[in-house]
Amino acid sequence: MRSRSDDELYSFQNVYLGPPGRTLPFKARYVAYGLWVCWVLVLLILRAQLDFMPGVAGYLMVVLLAVLATKLTMRVVTPERPVIGVLRMFFAELNAPRVDVAAPVVSVSDPRRVLVSVTRPRPEQR
Repeated sequence: MRSRSDDELYSFQNVYLGPPGRTLPFKARYVAYGLWVCWVLVLLILRAQLDFMPGVAGYLMVVLLAVLATKLTMRVVTPERPVIGVLRMFFAELNAPRVDVAAPVVSVSDPRRVLVSVTRPRPEQR
């Protein structure tokens, strides 16, 4: 008995092509429409807070930026990596511990020539 792979499952994408008889000039997954709405809301809030481009041009810019942000986000979203997983990964990267760049790293080529203090420094002397 041959085992079938799950490639056929992932080759099927839920895509909305438009109403019957009138297809849209683009094809997008259902997830992309919801993601676009989220981007529009975020960008509308930013536009209102920053008072950026008043009038119709500002709304047009929001729609175009939302389309661009959705296209860039959908490059990362796959059936194996859903939108919620991408968001969790993004916030985990933001909250990840970082290397402290303030602490200098010193390398010594010959340890016999290092000057060592006779008294041990106490925590309050640092």
